[in-house]
This record gives sequence, structure tokens and C-alpha cells, in this order.
Amino acid sequence: MSQGPRGIDFEDAVAGYVGARFGVATNACTSALHLSLLLSGVGPGDEVIVPSSTCMATTNAVHHAGGRPVFAEIDARTYNLDPLAAAEAITPRTRALLVVDQIGLAADMDAFSRLAGERGLKLVEDGACSLGATYKGRRVGGLALPPASASTLGRRLQPAKAA
Repeated sequence: MSQGPRGIDFEDAVAGYVGARFGVATNACTSALHLSLLLSGVGPGDEVIVPSSTCMATTNAVHHAGGRPVFAEIDARTYNLDPLAAAEAITPRTRALLVVDQIGLAADMDAFSRLAGERGLKLVEDGACSLGATYKGRRVGGLALPPASASTLGRRLQPAKAA
């Protein structure tokens, strides 16, 4: 399934489902997040804002890219990263926001897109825990907006929204 025409068909089908231009199958969400962070330019010494409540893949991917995760509080209603807390955690070393759509609930991607644009940051969306969820009529996994974005979805396929 991971290679050949069936794999390509699967990547295309899931990317189309979430509204991403491309999909790339990886072995795990950690790998997909790692690749997304590398493609976003995260490297040694860079900080990445992550939710204070998340799975190990989130912080491990930041470490694998050479960065340092910086935890920001979550919204108590949605368990997603709080945009105001994320804004307060930004320093001159911050390179990206890694937003995780938790427990089937989409994060406030408009707020994160605005914040990333205003601060010149990359925006990475992890939709692994929310396949099928929607935000303002758009599916999770394809919500990170260009020009600086990457999206991940699921354990086997990670669509990437490209500019």
C-alpha cells in the first residue's frame, strides 16, 4: 500500500478529501510532522509553539528537526492550542506554530493563520486526531493556508497544502 499505483491513488484520494493539493504517505505521524517542519524551515535553535496537552509525536518531531518545543496553554473547551496563549509564547527565536486538531475538534485556524502571517511564522497543522472534522466547511488536514503551511493527517497519509 505504501508504494506503487494503489499508494498513489490512496494519497490522491485522501488529499482530495481534505482539500490539499498533494498527499504523501509516511510510516507514522511523527515522520509526517518531522518532514512538515523541515519543509517549513525549522532547524537547530528554532522554537516551535506546541499545545501543552498533546501526544509525543508533536514534540518528538520538533526535536528531530533540531528545534525546541515551546508549550502554550490549550483552550479548556476544545483541548486545542489557545491562539492567545500561543501569541504570548512567541519569542524572536520562534519559527513555527504547530497546531494539533484534538479529539475530533478543529482548532481555530483563522486565528492561527492570522497570527502566523502577522509574525512571519510558518503554520503546521496536525489533523491526525480529527479526520473528518470540519472548520467553516473545510476539512481538517487541509486547513493550514499558504504561503507558509503544511498539514498532516492520520498515521499513514499526511496531505500537504502547498502554495
